[in-house]
Amino acid sequence: MKKNLKLFSVIFFFLFGNKFCVAQNPYTHIEGDSTVEKPNFDTVKISKVTATPILLDSAKAAEVHNHSARKATLFSTALPGLGQAYNKKFWKIPIVYAGFGVMTYFFSINNNRYNKFKKALILRSDGDESTVDAYATQYPNQQSLIEYKDYYRRNRDLSVIGFALFYVLNIVDANVDANLYYFDVSDDLSLQWSPAVIQGATFASGISLKMKF
Repeated sequence: MKKNLKLFSVIFFFLFGNKFCVAQNPYTHIEGDSTVEKPNFDTVKISKVTATPILLDSAKAAEVHNHSARKATLFSTALPGLGQAYNKKFWKIPIVYAGFGVMTYFFSINNNRYNKFKKALILRSDGDESTVDAYATQYPNQQSLIEYKDYYRRNRDLSVIGFALFYVLNIVDANVDANLYYFDVSDDLSLQWSPAVIQGATFASGISLKMKF
C-alpha cells in the first residue's frame, strides 16, 4: 500500500509539477530577505514594423510634374539656348551661341572666297582678253581656280552641316537635361578600384571596381 502511494505521488509530481512551476512568477527570485527581479529570457515579444512611404510635399511634387522635357525641347527648337534657360543651365547658353558663332564665321569666310574664285573663273573663261580677274597674276593656271573654288565650296557646305548638327545638339542637350532634372548627383557617389584575387579552378589577379551610391 505504501509503495503504491509513493508511486502515485511520483506520477502526480511529474504530471502536474511543471504546471505549478509555470504558474509561479518567472520574474521573482528570492535570495535571503531580498527580492530580485529576474528577466525571463524564454519570452520574446515581437513587434510589427510597418514601412511608411516617403512622399514629396505638394510643392515639390508640383514642380516635378510641371518640369516637362517636351517644353524644353520645343523651347530649344524655337530659340537655341531657351531650353537650357528653362532647365536652369544658364552656363550652357554662352557655349551654344559661341558654337553658332564659330559655324557662322567659317561659313562666311568660305562662302566669300568661293564667290571670288567663282567670279575669277567666269572672267577668265569668257573669251574676252580685256577682262582680267583678281587672280590672273597669283594663279595664272585656270585649273588652280577650279580647285580652289571647289575647295571653298566644300568647306562652306561643311560649315552649313556643322551649323545644323550644332542646332540638333542644342535640342538634344535640352531634352536630356530636362529628363535628368531631378537626377540625384550627390557627393555620396564614388567609384573605387583595388587589386583583387579571383578564386576558381585556378587563382587569377584582377581589378575590383566598387560603385557607392
